[in-house]
Amino acid sequence: PDGQILLSFELRDFEGAKQCPTYSVFFKGNPLVAESRLGFDLKGGSALSDSFEVLSTDISKRDSRWKPVYGERSEIRDHYNQMRFSLSQKIFPALELVFRCYNSGVAMYYRIPKTEWREKITINKELTEFRFLANHTAWCANSAQGSYSKKTISTMGSGIERPLTLRVDDHTYVAIAEAALVDYARMKLSQSEESPFSVLSELSSSVEANLPLRTPWRVIMIAENPGQLLENNDILLHLNEPN
Repeated sequence: PDGQILLSFELRDFEGAKQCPTYSVFFKGNPLVAESRLGFDLKGGSALSDSFEVLSTDISKRDSRWKPVYGERSEIRDHYNQMRFSLSQKIFPALELVFRCYNSGVAMYYRIPKTEWREKITINKELTEFRFLANHTAWCANSAQGSYSKKTISTMGSGIERPLTLRVDDHTYVAIAEAALVDYARMKLSQSEESPFSVLSELSSSVEANLPLRTPWRVIMIAENPGQLLENNDILLHLNEPN
């Protein structure tokens, strides 16, 4: 809403595949996340990752306030701009992508609707990427509530817990996180073997679900310093359902 963060979505030819869903993020006019691929690999060899067309687009915004039961603030402002895209392909008739831009970061989720001929789905792999432009410093942990170690994107390995905090430069810090994790495998993170500065989503298991299916939010918190990431943690409260 304050114009500092920009998110762009596009269907484009990407690494040999046609009409792939991709997104990119800019912060203060500078590229932060390069064009990154979205989608799924499904059981049986089919994929929700390319050959899409846009059926419809919906743009909305919200600016409201709510009172938490307890916490650091007596009142919290929920302020964002949102884009929703309905996509279609021959193998699977519909896929929805929802993006939100807050002043403290961006978030996205997938929704796979129910169809007449498919009521269940098995996701073998989620293809969500976070492609950065340099080998940023990364603070990584391999277990929940585990000890964090200082590495780089290209050396952090796999099985990294979220949040994963990255130092982009002296005035830009990022934390990759997850919100609204319900009836879905939790997301871990790994480095990419093909793209050295890329962080990949890594589901803890396959997902067997009835349709419609809505995934958890994938969250990219953005701040000018590490302390501001903590000050802006309301974004995770906004993206979870009320207690």
